[in-house]
Amino acid sequence: MTAKAVSHTCFDSLCRAADAVPGLRIDFAQLGGGRCGVEVFSARRAPYHFTQWRVEKSVRRHGVIPSGRVALALHAEPGLTSNAHGESFGCGEIVLTPGGTRIDSVSFAQTNLFGLSVEEDAFAAMVKATGCPVAIPNQGPIRLLSPPDALVARLRAALWAVREAALTGRGDDAAWQAVAGSLGACLAALDTPGRVPVESPRRRVVRRSLGYIGENLASPLKLSDICRIVGVSERTLIYAFKEHLGLTPKAYMNICRLNMVRREMECGRASSITDAATRWGFWHMGQFSADYKRFFGELPSHTLSRARGRGLGPGQGLSG
Repeated sequence: MTAKAVSHTCFDSLCRAADAVPGLRIDFAQLGGGRCGVEVFSARRAPYHFTQWRVEKSVRRHGVIPSGRVALALHAEPGLTSNAHGESFGCGEIVLTPGGTRIDSVSFAQTNLFGLSVEEDAFAAMVKATGCPVAIPNQGPIRLLSPPDALVARLRAALWAVREAALTGRGDDAAWQAVAGSLGACLAALDTPGRVPVESPRRRVVRRSLGYIGENLASPLKLSDICRIVGVSERTLIYAFKEHLGLTPKAYMNICRLNMVRREMECGRASSITDAATRWGFWHMGQFSADYKRFFGELPSHTLSRARGRGLGPGQGLSG
């Protein structure tokens, strides 16, 4: 690999971490309060792009997998769990997402997640060679694959080896070959195309609510507005949010607005704190500042000062 094919950085915000991986079309929202350290590792070797995300707080990931690639996700360590499209997946499962597909998942605090995207033609050839029943490149829905635990552990170990080889500057041909062999072994062991996440009624309520909230986040929103659009009672709405996000709808909306203000300041898109805060519906600056510090562990002035210290003024932020 060339130097440009590998990156390894630690960040103090999800905004900067998401922008650090070129071509990534995923947005992150911090759901757990406190300072959120993020470690991002990225390595490319055609036809693969391997990423590792270690995040200290619970986060929501939503966006679209780039077309022309197939994305695979698995936990980097045993004993971890995440929520993918309303269903929990553990260390023995692999989440397969075709290119062009929307993703929506929640990762809990101290998540350490591996992502391996593969060029679609290369993945289709691997599927054909192994006799795997997964319908690629004919797309299809997101699936949870369950190869034998030993083979998932073998793939996990191969990815760790790629990371180690890249960071120590050792030759990595054998490491990438081990990734290809381990992934092939996982596919060859499958006798079903995987389990499609089942959307429960409460999960459907959350999905539809999140869509409406996302489109109207900068506007005043009442629970009654969301209930009317989704067609449920306020009690049902609150239960659904607590089950799938661990938050009430009101708390979620406030957290999302705080995240948007932080993103604008971190990425150099705000001329002032008041400018960013009022754009996202915060009108009482004293209450906003207190809420911001309580959630992110620092005053908004510290966030803006740090961004300006990196030379990020309005219009000079990172892409994404």
